[in-house]
Amino acid sequence: HARLMFVGAAPGKVEDRTGRPFVGPAGRELDRYLTWTLGLDREQVYVTNLCKERPPRDKDPTSAEIARDEPELRDELEKVKPAVVVTLGLHSTRWFLGPQASMERDAAMPHQRDGYVVVPIVHPAAGLHVPELQPHTAYGFQQLEAYLKGELTEAEHWKGDQTYRLVRGNPWLAADHLAQSEIIAVDTEGLPGRPWGLSFAASRPGSAWVVKAD
Repeated sequence: HARLMFVGAAPGKVEDRTGRPFVGPAGRELDRYLTWTLGLDREQVYVTNLCKERPPRDKDPTSAEIARDEPELRDELEKVKPAVVVTLGLHSTRWFLGPQASMERDAAMPHQRDGYVVVPIVHPAAGLHVPELQPHTAYGFQQLEAYLKGELTEAEHWKGDQTYRLVRGNPWLAADHLAQSEIIAVDTEGLPGRPWGLSFAASRPGSAWVVKAD
């Protein structure tokens, strides 16, 4: 049993060679977030992939490949019985939340699905290819930490149209919107010693802004 179960998409080159999930560059990023944000090491969580075999030429897993390995993932869920499933990236997120799920709307918030609490997070590998995505992954782990501490409710309790916007450059872009609401919380975003921006939560429904410092 493990309290946290992380589910990625498919093995990469290093994982395919070793037969172990998340042991390449993306795995090192995952370990960094586990240690810095959650204070955990790999032995305290369960890590797996949606697909167990490396797709040809590292392409996205197909529906047939996902269906082929689905029984094994279900067996893992039954064996591990995680309190929280953390989906890393779109493919595993859609397997749990359905084909309509999107990282833009559903990431970094806990969702109740089929008896599991599911927290989608932008895949750690994304920031290795597109550095601008690293803050989104960091934010997801911070939200996961908040949920584990009981400081964040499940998404089903947040009815309405929540809007979370990442603002680059001039923070005054958010000023007009925030001026129409009473700001109720301001916090830094990022990893310890490496803040990358500020978040503002307002009393007006759907009013949450993350301002990135360029």
